[in-house]
Amino acid sequence: MRTTLANAESAAVRLVRRAGALIRRGQREYASKGAAGLVTATDRRAEELLRRELPTCSFWGEEGGHWGQDEWCWVVDPLDGTTNFVHRFPQVAVSVALARGEQVVLGVVYDVFRRELFRARAGQGAFLNELPISVSGVESVSEALLATGFGSSSADEEYDRFRRLDALCHGVRRNGCCSLDLCWVACGRLEGYWEWDLQPWDVAAGGLIVQEAGGLFTRLDGAPAGLTRGGFMASNGHLHEVLKRG
Repeated sequence: MRTTLANAESAAVRLVRRAGALIRRGQREYASKGAAGLVTATDRRAEELLRRELPTCSFWGEEGGHWGQDEWCWVVDPLDGTTNFVHRFPQVAVSVALARGEQVVLGVVYDVFRRELFRARAGQGAFLNELPISVSGVESVSEALLATGFGSSSADEEYDRFRRLDALCHGVRRNGCCSLDLCWVACGRLEGYWEWDLQPWDVAAGGLIVQEAGGLFTRLDGAPAGLTRGGFMASNGHLHEVLKRG
């Protein structure tokens, strides 16, 4: 990594905004990625922009795979919420994280249509635009608003967990944009979020933002998240055990 972390953050902030502008004027024609969902030319153009312009190190993007062998690696979802984008449902984000080995040290998530920018550096707190954010103080699941997601291969166990938690809380939302669900936990709009089958680029940036806002982000069994595929959950901390039990 040939730059400071502060400079990397500045570059990421500038470039997610550029990618967001590209997405807002982008084409919505799509192709199927099979069980993985939809992809558009706009997804690919946003990823190309980020890979070309971010400070040089390894790059791991949803559309283009893994490039390079550097210890430092950008982990990027160039257009989180492609199905939403195709249908003009305004829950779409650009998610960029920087990891050193398995440790995420920088996360930036840009809400494309609300133009809200969430960011965090390890040990430096979390921010929405220029204001510090923190998770909510809700301690009872009966007063909580939660979110989740389902894939095309979701099993009965996933729906059972949804039904159990939905019966306990104010409601469970399914927004179709993982990175923003995580950021909304971080800023107190949601008390918790979980999903069963996610990729590292889905959660790397948002997971750090939750942690830096005072929340918890782990695998579904409570183990450290890591940069792997699997099930993850985030909460304001008070409700983590409730989510874990399902």
